[in-house]
Amino acid sequence: MMIKQLTFSFFSFLLIVTGVIFPSVTLAQPESDTLEAISADFPYQAHYVEVLGSRMHYVDEGEGDVVLFIHGNPTSSYLWRNIIPYVAGSHRAIAVDLIGMGKSDKPDIDYTFFDHARYVDAFIQTLNLTDVTLVLHDWGSGLGFHYASRYPDNVKALAFMEAIYRERESMGELFTRFRTPGIGEELLLNQNLFVEQILPGSVVRGLTEVEMEHYRAPFSTPASRKPVLQWPRQLPLAGEPAYVIAAVNAYQQWLTETPLPKLLLAATPGALITQTDVVWLQDNLSELAVVNIGAGRHFVQEDNPHAIGKALSAWLLSLDAPGSAATDMMEEVYIDFAALLDSYLIEHYTPEGGLVSAFDYEEALQSAETLPRIARQKKVLSELDIKKLDSRELATSFWINAYNFFMVATILEDRPNGELVNSVWDYGGRYNPFRDNIFNHRKFDVGGQLYSLDNMEKDTLLGEKFSDAGWMDPRVHFAVNCASVGCPPLRREIYTAREINEQLSESTRLAFSIPRHLLIESNILHLSSLFDWYSQDFANAKGNVMSFIKSNASDAVLENLGDNPQIKFIDYDWRLNSPENFPELKKL
Repeated sequence: MMIKQLTFSFFSFLLIVTGVIFPSVTLAQPESDTLEAISADFPYQAHYVEVLGSRMHYVDEGEGDVVLFIHGNPTSSYLWRNIIPYVAGSHRAIAVDLIGMGKSDKPDIDYTFFDHARYVDAFIQTLNLTDVTLVLHDWGSGLGFHYASRYPDNVKALAFMEAIYRERESMGELFTRFRTPGIGEELLLNQNLFVEQILPGSVVRGLTEVEMEHYRAPFSTPASRKPVLQWPRQLPLAGEPAYVIAAVNAYQQWLTETPLPKLLLAATPGALITQTDVVWLQDNLSELAVVNIGAGRHFVQEDNPHAIGKALSAWLLSLDAPGSAATDMMEEVYIDFAALLDSYLIEHYTPEGGLVSAFDYEEALQSAETLPRIARQKKVLSELDIKKLDSRELATSFWINAYNFFMVATILEDRPNGELVNSVWDYGGRYNPFRDNIFNHRKFDVGGQLYSLDNMEKDTLLGEKFSDAGWMDPRVHFAVNCASVGCPPLRREIYTAREINEQLSESTRLAFSIPRHLLIESNILHLSSLFDWYSQDFANAKGNVMSFIKSNASDAVLENLGDNPQIKFIDYDWRLNSPENFPELKKL
């Protein structure tokens, strides 16, 4: 049974008075059949170590370089349960319970920021952890940044999400009440508000009863909730408390100066880390990779553990292979495009194993963030050094993403008379040889040079340079999307260097499993016009079109594919790839 998110009145209260926990942004949620399971299980052996006279609990999985996970308020090592497996296969993953939290002891201390810092310092020293990569969240970030700024020689890298990296003027009336003597005690000690309402209300999907019981267990009595009460009173707000603000300012300054590798895992819209914060961090921190992990508020590990785990695992492996740091380059370069896809792309997986997708342009234009996102993405691409695209994987993934981004950006920005076009050919050129069409407009700035969409696809991805280098891959035809119903489906994920081969195979297979791209009727094989227009590309790769299909189709398609079918080409549907133009989506 799911615990519902905050009741309407309480949710509205938070939205109105904080503007932080729940920013006013519409979240597009993935369909359930595209989600990987989020387990409530915590199948890890408990370990304990005596630290400053009290026992601290921790999880210790895997072998290799140490990755230390530090949680915040009001969670525990349980928060990392679905992420640890991604790390433990190649590293030693340690997730600690802060003193007074999780399964750690509850000594009679004040539980100030510096109390926790003393225990974290001593925990690392007692276990003799060296060359540590810190993975941080909420107050765990404050503690981790504070540690790293004082012991930089013992820290290898920093990964963080929803982090406390700066002083704030306010977090709204609710947090003022938490910090008010008497009122805070009633709300957080007696009513257990942080655990019972703010925690599940800060998770997009909500939390199950089993998950909630794990989070409730350490705080079963008012006396046990002292750390939960103290943490809001330690927040660096409007000059108080001065000793915490001094520490935050010190480690913020250090963060802007240290060359340590850093990974920011950013959710949309986020709470402590919003898009404004992402921009500041990108502008002020060196060696920072940024990955958009999808829709999330504050406890992002409960909404996106698999996205976090995959990104974290790839980044950790890149640290161990200096020449491969660029494997995450696409996720860093295309953070704004990734956010647009995550928010406004609708994906529907069919029973036949195909994918239908549409971009909700109307919904995107309702958000004040959309056009600024496009502008930021364009700026990043215009400033990119394309010499860095020095491998097939990097170059292929980059140019596919560029093509798809600029196509979406054109539809959203270039609206004749303020209206969305019905087809990309509404921009002109289809019947007028003297007017450039959308594919020929040389107006897209990449690395200071203007490109057209045809330059990106036909002259680059499928051009002579790629061909001579052995990089040309006709599966690209099923990855680039021309904003039309007849195009192969746009994907919610961006293409990455580390996964480009798997992504191209999957995109091609998914397209082959949809009737508008491939349909078998008796001995007639109906194919997308792409196979007619680019037949030579497929022949160059596999000898002929049929061999290419057989090399990339699903087993279900192959079972029905005859040896020598008659081929007919399907008329291309150039209507805009918006939701209303897909019958499959109207049935949902």
